[in-house]
Amino acid sequence: MTISELEFLERRYDLDREQQLELELERKGKVGEFYFKSLMDNKLNDNIAVITDYRFESGGSECQIDFLIVLNNTCIIIEIKNFYGDFELRDDGFYRLNPLRKIKNPLSQTERAEIMLKNQLKRLNLNLDVRYYVVFVNDQCSLYQLTRDKPIVMASQLNRFLESLNEEAYDKNHSYTLKKLESARLKESRYNLELKLDFSQARKGLTCQSCSGWLEVETYNSLKCQSCGADEKIENAIRRSITEMKTLFPNDAITLSRLSEWIGHAYTPSKLRRLLNVICHSHGDKKGRHYTLKGDNTLS
Repeated sequence: MTISELEFLERRYDLDREQQLELELERKGKVGEFYFKSLMDNKLNDNIAVITDYRFESGGSECQIDFLIVLNNTCIIIEIKNFYGDFELRDDGFYRLNPLRKIKNPLSQTERAEIMLKNQLKRLNLNLDVRYYVVFVNDQCSLYQLTRDKPIVMASQLNRFLESLNEEAYDKNHSYTLKKLESARLKESRYNLELKLDFSQARKGLTCQSCSGWLEVETYNSLKCQSCGADEKIENAIRRSITEMKTLFPNDAITLSRLSEWIGHAYTPSKLRRLLNVICHSHGDKKGRHYTLKGDNTLS
């Protein structure tokens, strides 16, 4: 599942233990990726191109790369790890310490991505070198038995690592390479499983963007969160509710009655219809009318 699906699920349903762990891992990973991207945005020169969340298919298998840096005639794979605690790199694998437990080796994962990317570049007729780094962004992570020959960057080395990339860079034109790589990007994973949810069992109402609490009507055009006190315009809350519905129930049309039930009948049908006419496109006749958000073709 994507992090959006998990977060929408968390608001509307009770997650099982496996889903809770998956959401926690996804959130930690996104925090690490956001932090590293902010460093790159601030420190990398303009003649270095970065592709974020690059997903492609090679040899019938999918591959996802957190960041793909295009530098001169080289593609650099960056795998982000936001680990916390003590770890050890051994000849037979990667271990979490205290308590001792063998976990997936991020080097092996990234080596697989390197092989698949080389095949992808060959298929795209791009003559580029490939190298990779596993980047540990959390300064509360220690990795024992790490030797200098390993393509691993620890939190204390991040600034120097990015500076070294700037020193390498000389070629400013990557437009052809980027166009070719983007042409082969997968828009979504084929492993995303369709959720099978009971609409009637979902918690109904309007959710707060700030804290995921529940909104209540304050004035004709605004809402207030019962938990954090944040104010929000109704148009924004309705847009988010439609996005929730289309994410969790992608095959179901957004109708007036269904959306009204989803938001806990917070507004009268006439008021909700007027709002939908402002923020949505209307499709079909009166009996089968449904709506899609303006400016979002993925929701049609």
